[in-house]
Amino acid sequence: MLIRTALNARDTVFLLSDTQVVQEAFLEDVNNILNAGEVPNLLGPEDIETITAALTPVMADVGLPATKAAINSFFANRCAAMIASALPESA
Repeated sequence: MLIRTALNARDTVFLLSDTQVVQEAFLEDVNNILNAGEVPNLLGPEDIETITAALTPVMADVGLPATKAAINSFFANRCAAMIASALPESA
């Protein structure tokens, strides 16, 4: 979801019901996605390579450097800005 959202620059709604939360740690990951746009150690080397390849030209178009830190920051900021959450209450 994070990669698709950031690379396609599309708004995304994250719908999560309370019955889907089976471990409390999952809520911490959701909180990280919504607040920071990332979950530490979630992405593997292949994912990072895909993100770097896709975002480098986008960053060049807006005049940003394509360093590892800048790409990570751009990716996280884009995710945080484009993901909205919907947490419905169960009956």
